[in-house]
Amino acid sequence: MNRVQVLSPAFPLDVAHVVDRLRPEDVAEAMAFGLDPVRGPWVTYQYAYDSFVASVDGEPAFVFGTVQLLPGVRQVFGFGTAKTGKAIPAITRFCKDTWAARLINDGVRRVQVMVPQSSGRSLKWLTAGGFKIECTMEGYAIDGSPMVQLVYSKDDLIKCALTQGLVARL
Repeated sequence: MNRVQVLSPAFPLDVAHVVDRLRPEDVAEAMAFGLDPVRGPWVTYQYAYDSFVASVDGEPAFVFGTVQLLPGVRQVFGFGTAKTGKAIPAITRFCKDTWAARLINDGVRRVQVMVPQSSGRSLKWLTAGGFKIECTMEGYAIDGSPMVQLVYSKDDLIKCALTQGLVARL
């Protein structure tokens, strides 16, 4: 059936379900940051400024959100199960239709994310969603491999909200 919902907030049971079924690429990404693939997502979730869960047929498939680094600056996180691919279109719509306006209303001026350069699927999805590659950080990952930092600026958020007709909500 593949009925997908994106809900806020993600609850601990959602996180537990996803962490128990992490995709290999999410395990690799956690390890690139020097995080235990089980403990890392829990720590990130604990410090989340906002969190969401995308469910496929009622089963949590992807947990995502942001952690505040500085006032107005957020770091994106996300981790999922093998069903994540089925949820990506709904997550993308949610980010453009709802999340951009929320971030603007929260006074966010910059959203960033770091991804291992070897995470081709993540990089492709993030850039297709409007994130711009800001830099490649050589030797940044725990194993010395490069990481890519991507950014979504306040202007990018406003353009996204305008494109989606969310001006009235701003």
